Amino acid sequence: MLQLVQRCLVAACIAWLSVLILAALGVILVILPWLRAPDVSRAVIFPISLVVFGKSAELAFLVGMPIGFALGARRLVRAAEALGSPVEKIAGSHWPLVLTVSCAMGAMLGVTGQAYVNYWSLVPGRMARSALASARERCLEDPGAPGARIPLLGATWICNKSQLPRLVGTLPGSRLRGSFSAGDVRVSDDLLTVELDDVRLGVRPTGQIPTLQLRTLHASVHGVRAVFRPARLSALPRAVLTVGTGFLLAGLAAQWIIANRWPRRRTAWALSGPAAVIASIALFLVDVSQTQGPYAYLWVPLAGLIALTATAYAASQRARSST
Repeated sequence: MLQLVQRCLVAACIAWLSVLILAALGVILVILPWLRAPDVSRAVIFPISLVVFGKSAELAFLVGMPIGFALGARRLVRAAEALGSPVEKIAGSHWPLVLTVSCAMGAMLGVTGQAYVNYWSLVPGRMARSALASARERCLEDPGAPGARIPLLGATWICNKSQLPRLVGTLPGSRLRGSFSAGDVRVSDDLLTVELDDVRLGVRPTGQIPTLQLRTLHASVHGVRAVFRPARLSALPRAVLTVGTGFLLAGLAAQWIIANRWPRRRTAWALSGPAAVIASIALFLVDVSQTQGPYAYLWVPLAGLIALTATAYAASQRARSST
């Protein structure tokens, strides 16, 4: 019984950590220009790092858990064959119950941690406010300091010894011809609405547009940075979705491998890998969709289960034909 828990959980932890590192490295490569910029403070990078870790942890649960449990179960079957004894002698007669309880306990621990991470990583507006406040305080403490960039908004706090700091940036969609500055800024949780105070707008002249300058006490901008639109699920339901889907696919994959005595590593990868990847793709597609409601997230576990069932059926047919 302990052999089953030990092999599956150890392999799952290794797979989870490996996927987490690979996913984080992939996202970091995307934001590498921001990280290497000399004028970007650590206070600005930290909120972005939370998004990187949150997305990577989700992918690690969806992909790492099924692959890890499948490989661990395959090693258990392989060990039973090497000893010439049935799997039940090593895993115990109640191994399905032990596997179910292990997955349930792991899912509860994973949901708790992932929900805490999601509290910050799913709400970019909260992180943007933290970055804005930190950069503005830096300017107030040291007026001679260089400007602090806010990558989430594409703007920079400009420090000035003779007056209060101002947020300066380019207008979205203006192809760098339009610029703005504001004395204060407030962003919504979903980062789709930005409220500006003491706003100054300017447009550089072109062949058809003259020089334009506008000043107003208050301005509201909607639809900013839609690419950072958070998921329509809150922190806890999304954690239950991603972590629960990962452990559900993991438990089923391990159970099928042990029940059918599949010792080959290729079979374990073919059984768990496509299902995990398809569930991750389904999550991404629902996230970027703007027309579907929260119930569309049910496609994430459903797509993984369909893929897992299809690969298990194909593996069974191949095993029968070879026998």
